[in-house]
Amino acid sequence: MTLPSEAPTVAAGRPLPWAPLAPVVCAIHCAATPLLAVVAPSLAPGPVVEWLLLGVTVGIALVALGWGFRHHGQRHPLLWAATGLVAWGISLAGGFAPLAEEATTIFATLIVAGALVWNGRLRCSVPTCSTGCSHSES
Repeated sequence: MTLPSEAPTVAAGRPLPWAPLAPVVCAIHCAATPLLAVVAPSLAPGPVVEWLLLGVTVGIALVALGWGFRHHGQRHPLLWAATGLVAWGISLAGGFAPLAEEATTIFATLIVAGALVWNGRLRCSVPTCSTGCSHSES
């Protein structure tokens, strides 16, 4: 993880109070998200919650993928995420029987998580990225 050369500042030139915490929050998020994406399907207490998680993920994915696509213009992460989301829905509906629903749901969520990570990396690899992320990495 590479930090931007300057901390975000307010109009008066003072650093934002949360700026020093941003790398820590980012590290926790980046470490926890893939684990939660894999574990969440097996922790869901019932089908309603599983479908709710899918719906929330669709909303988050639309925002993240749309934001990334506007910057990098690559369609591949969108296609992989759509594949994972459709597979997740088919899995919840029992469409992959006799395979275990938990296994196919976890596999589908990994596809979605991978697509979102790919999208984020592409987003940060373009010169217009203002977050100071991977475009400054070698």
